[in-house]
Amino acid sequence: MNFRLLLASILSVVSLFVQAQIQDLANLAEGDLVDFRPLYKEEDLYGYFALYSYGEVEEGKDKYEYHILDKNLNPVANKDFLSDSQVYKYVSYMNSKGEIIMKPKFNFNKNKAFPKTKRILVDKNEIVDKDFQCYENGEFSDCPDDETWKQNKKDDKKELKEKGYNYNSYVVELKNGNYLVFDEQKHKSFLKNQNIVMYDKDKKELWRKTYGTHSDKKYDEDYDFFYHDDEFLYLTHEIRNKTAVSTYLEVYDMKLGEQVAKVFYSDRKDDIATPIEYEDNENQFILLSLKQTLKRFYTDKGFSRLVFDKIKKEISIDYVWYNSDFSKFIKIKDNALLEKGYYSIPRDYIIFNDGRVVILNEKSKVGYSNFKTTDLVIFHLDKDFNVEKVDVQEKEKTKSYYYGSSDYLFSQHLNDGKDAVFFYRDKQKDEETKEKNWNLFINTIIDGKLKQEVIKMSSEEDKYYISPYPAKEGYILLREYNKKDKYNQIRLEKLNL
Repeated sequence: MNFRLLLASILSVVSLFVQAQIQDLANLAEGDLVDFRPLYKEEDLYGYFALYSYGEVEEGKDKYEYHILDKNLNPVANKDFLSDSQVYKYVSYMNSKGEIIMKPKFNFNKNKAFPKTKRILVDKNEIVDKDFQCYENGEFSDCPDDETWKQNKKDDKKELKEKGYNYNSYVVELKNGNYLVFDEQKHKSFLKNQNIVMYDKDKKELWRKTYGTHSDKKYDEDYDFFYHDDEFLYLTHEIRNKTAVSTYLEVYDMKLGEQVAKVFYSDRKDDIATPIEYEDNENQFILLSLKQTLKRFYTDKGFSRLVFDKIKKEISIDYVWYNSDFSKFIKIKDNALLEKGYYSIPRDYIIFNDGRVVILNEKSKVGYSNFKTTDLVIFHLDKDFNVEKVDVQEKEKTKSYYYGSSDYLFSQHLNDGKDAVFFYRDKQKDEETKEKNWNLFINTIIDGKLKQEVIKMSSEEDKYYISPYPAKEGYILLREYNKKDKYNQIRLEKLNL
């Protein structure tokens, strides 16, 4: 059966989608498609980014061509450019200014300067090298682009010998144009004489916090940037001594530099917290974390929800544990062990606008020579972070040689964050044809109720495959690929919710 006709019949039978925009990736450019991904501006989907490679066109230089589409698949911009052949991949994303940043992945050479990060000015359809700001003793400058790793190591060794420490700094460019600077004196076994300095967009100092003036081998501390919004700055504060390392989350007034809230967040052994998802709104900043312990190995224990109330300027933390909370709804041990060697491994987290949380897990098992996954386990937590119920979506066992591989895909909010939809795949045998193909499972959570629809993703006979991508609210993007016919089309389809 013709691939296009087959796909049309699938969609017609399921009655799940209403056809929308189409774009053919195979005809956008003549090069080889090496990257296709969604672009997000802040938390909102902007559109899609496609990158094509033409290989080496002159000695030491490769040619690429980018194409930018909006969220309705309309062309926005495209252009070709040259790149150092040392680069084998670009990781691209959109920043808060609406520029696309292309970070290079490259083959390391200690005698060569690092390849430059690219910056696409979407409105002008221009691509330029991104200049990063360096900072030393109160002065800003463009970071040099000709230094090699070998030369940096040589300079650091010389400075350490002369001063007894290395001066280090890094600059965070904030969404409002301000600059947040962290600098320090790095001694062999501790940090000392550190500063956090806020500058405005004209690089005029607004406020400064100095700390670590009495640090030594027995005690030191370090601050790091975590997040910021228009009003507040969120920093992690690590305090280290010979017996323990403790990390605090501290919240500061962006304009004044004054601390407004502080809470213990994590240590490195018995009470480890790892950030996994956050939600920021007008009244609250919500941070979900995975809770673990470390003995010989990291062991999952449960989850925490940290809430910073922006009105009251207070922080609260709630916890749920496998042994005391989830075990009331499903057979699970305190280390997330389910049964037959399968563990509950978190794959995604959904925070709803009323405070409810859904944690999507996959049963996973490390075998002798492979990694196995099976059913999805869905934890539903109410607005007070109490376990409300646990659902299990049964699916076939998948084996892979890659640790951490998963059949789970992604989730999207619906109805302005009130509801959600999530997607996963499963390879199943057709009872009539006995053919094994991938199916796409579309799961909606509307008014707290779980509903599922299924469409076919692949066909061994017709050699096609459908790969889903996130889309604007209420839609899904399907990339239809048929190697035999050199067919590579993206279709924006409306979910029939």
